[in-house]
Amino acid sequence: MIESKYTHVRVNNEIELCEISEREVKEKIEKAFVRNGVSFFIKWKRERSGHRDNSKYIIFVNQHQRQKAEAVIHAVLEDANDNVIFADSQMGKGWGIRKISHNLSALLSKM
Repeated sequence: MIESKYTHVRVNNEIELCEISEREVKEKIEKAFVRNGVSFFIKWKRERSGHRDNSKYIIFVNQHQRQKAEAVIHAVLEDANDNVIFADSQMGKGWGIRKISHNLSALLSKM
């Protein structure tokens, strides 16, 4: 294989978008991201407390697709603020629920 000058370059532009605790919700979001061309990966955190499993899924997206990813989540889930905890990493406040302030229909029409 021929190496280019970009072979060893590593780009870290993935950001934490949200945290989900329900598997069905995660699968809906995954399918919607694939349909809409959103680049993502999911970390699975499994916490065992006694005899009960508490799984959490953390979704990471490319920072340039953050608005599109949030719009896709809100388009797929009617109660997104109940099932998804969005990371507010831009403000440095960590995890918290926040409302999306952009026009969803305008953003979705571009997809």
